Amino acid sequence: HHFPGPGLGPWLAATATTGPCRVNGPYLASASPPYTPQMRPIRVEQFGGPEVLRVAEVDDPRPGAGEVVVRLHAAGVNPVEAYIRTGQYARLPELPYTPGGDGAGVVEALGDGVSGVAVGDRVYVAAFLGKTGTYAERIACAARTVHRLPASVSFAQGAALGVPAA
Repeated sequence: HHFPGPGLGPWLAATATTGPCRVNGPYLASASPPYTPQMRPIRVEQFGGPEVLRVAEVDDPRPGAGEVVVRLHAAGVNPVEAYIRTGQYARLPELPYTPGGDGAGVVEALGDGVSGVAVGDRVYVAAFLGKTGTYAERIACAARTVHRLPASVSFAQGAALGVPAA
């Protein structure tokens, strides 16, 4: 899905019920939203239903050694995220956390020692389950979790590459 407007809004709240990065920041669908040093990711502070998905304010991520900052243009919604959010999964993140293991966007910054991708590259991040995730505007990910996205594949398609089909 490609979401118009600033933020995941009602779509995420509705679909998140069915369905190694650090996050800071809301999903923005526009190609060039204005830069702000504060982001508003979706956060979970307690396990429960979709009502526990809340917008929070955090600082932009900065890449550490071996990390890539990706500005997300689309976020995948994986069914396992609903189990995690409700606390019904064997491996649960420490609270609070930002959901989302799959996304696609553009590389914004590289940490020391990163090779194989460059600032401006179209990329996708797949199958990350941790404390922070892709229901955000930007993430700092281990370079090994970031993969090039061909120009023929949309950001929405890239964000779905790690989401299993039912």
